[in-house]
Amino acid sequence: INALDLANLQLMFSKLDSDGSGTLTLEELKQVARELGLSISDLEALFRKMDDDESGEVDYAEFVDSYADFAQENLRRTFERLDTDGNGTLNLEEMRAGIEELGIDEKDLEPLFRKMDEDGSGEVDYAEFANKLLLEMAGGWVGGGLRQPGMVPEVQRF
Repeated sequence: INALDLANLQLMFSKLDSDGSGTLTLEELKQVARELGLSISDLEALFRKMDDDESGEVDYAEFVDSYADFAQENLRRTFERLDTDGNGTLNLEEMRAGIEELGIDEKDLEPLFRKMDEDGSGEVDYAEFANKLLLEMAGGWVGGGLRQPGMVPEVQRF
């Protein structure tokens, strides 16, 4: 999770915390769900998953942890979608085909791939993919190439 994600999560948490208590209750989330037309049963399941300590409230730490789990699941699904031949690794062409999904510029693709391919095999397994993307994202936008609306990349990181 990068600084922008944390700022957005704090803002979202504050908006959901309608009573300003510093925790979210199921009732607060149900109100939002009704306004958005979301399934209450799905929301209740999500709330139980977020409420790690089973206190009946979700504090900010639990909220952020749940987001981190969600982000990691999305990273795994992204890898699986890019792995078009299903062999458990990505080659440069598979990554090139997924350039839009990765949100990187063409000029950053090969340098990023070389950095991910730690063992020089010409293929990137999930551990190499996840470790490099998570490290790069924690430090900002990958190679200045991940697109953030309204931001112009300033630094080439490769």
